[in-house]
Amino acid sequence: MSFSVEIKEITFTETDSVTYTFTMPYNYVPIVTASSTQNVNVFVDSVTKTQAIIKTSQKGTYAVHVHVIARHSC
Repeated sequence: MSFSVEIKEITFTETDSVTYTFTMPYNYVPIVTASSTQNVNVFVDSVTKTQAIIKTSQKGTYAVHVHVIARHSC
């Protein structure tokens, strides 16, 4: 079993929603997590095979860490 992992830091600038487009192609919808070291709740709103919508609990300027993980069948 093999995995693909994509890690990216995205910047929220006076917004509470960012669409992150994956840099790698996926045959299936991957698992996506998001977090921030700043005092804000971060959550993944939706995920497709090409992108994820990441949201925060309030508008502001934040650095958000996104992890995209996909398993490949053998």
